[in-house]
Amino acid sequence: LDTTNPTATIKEKNDIPTVEKKVSKDGQWTNLDTQNSVNLGDTVAFQTTINVKPGADKYVLHDVMNSHLTFLMVSDVIVKNDSDEHLAVNTYYTVEQNATDNCTFELRFTDEFYKKYANDINNKKVQQILVHYAATVKSDAPINTAMNNKTWLTYGDKNTESNKSETNTYTFGIPVFKYTGSNKALEGAKFKLYTDERCDDDNNALKFKKNNDNKYRYVQTTTQDGDIILTSLKDGHIDIEGIKEGVYYLKEIEAPKGYNKLKDPIKVKISDSGQVSILKSVPGGTETSEAITDYVKVLNNTGTILPTTGGNGTSLIYFLGAVLALVSGVVLITKQRMKNS
Repeated sequence: LDTTNPTATIKEKNDIPTVEKKVSKDGQWTNLDTQNSVNLGDTVAFQTTINVKPGADKYVLHDVMNSHLTFLMVSDVIVKNDSDEHLAVNTYYTVEQNATDNCTFELRFTDEFYKKYANDINNKKVQQILVHYAATVKSDAPINTAMNNKTWLTYGDKNTESNKSETNTYTFGIPVFKYTGSNKALEGAKFKLYTDERCDDDNNALKFKKNNDNKYRYVQTTTQDGDIILTSLKDGHIDIEGIKEGVYYLKEIEAPKGYNKLKDPIKVKISDSGQVSILKSVPGGTETSEAITDYVKVLNNTGTILPTTGGNGTSLIYFLGAVLALVSGVVLITKQRMKNS
């Protein structure tokens, strides 16, 4: 430099913008993560944060969704400033689906956007833009397999790419094996899967439909036909598929002929990683958790269940015993009188 001060600072006019994609854990924008789980047919809510930089120009948000998700719409675009401004579609941004670069959609900011917000972006009064959008989970979604979703930004005259940000959406299942004796498969046992521990309201029983692979796939009760009854197949299996993490109650409602029905439902938990465990109550009000590596095994025994203490069955036995004792007493007295006469 031809100057008396040979030290100079060069400032890049166009800083590098970045993106961060999150998915809602429960449909609320305050509970976001990089991973979630859903039921088949559920709506999945995404949020991508664009970290804008001074000199912003020709921003295009690109999003590629998994093939087992159906894109619905961009529901909101929010400029984060003192008032959190919600942008009008086709005025400040446009959305193009199935773009030529195989993106699920592209969101492009218009000239009107830059005219309105360029100064605030350059002065760092606006540093973030939030993009909210949604998709639905298809009925053929894979079980225990990530449905990956990817987002990135292009910007500037050369369409330079930013970082890529990803989320994973899962749907899980509960494998059940119904058996008797020494792991002998038992066909024809009927169950319902509840979300309520009382298991007395079928409105809380999940609905399923058996597919061509003899798997029971979850269906939304409001949109699809299905059945709340799950029946063990010839191989003893009930493969329940397409449900999210949470606690469920597997209740046997009918045992095969000659077998005893389970008295209590089986409490099953699916973790956010898809791990299936059986929860059992123990004295003291706590629970034990047994992780399942293959199937939730459900045993049925043959024979007759004796009436429980204090139940109607024991009352009937006591009554019949009293009647027999009375009859025996009458017969004995009658014989004694006849002998004396």
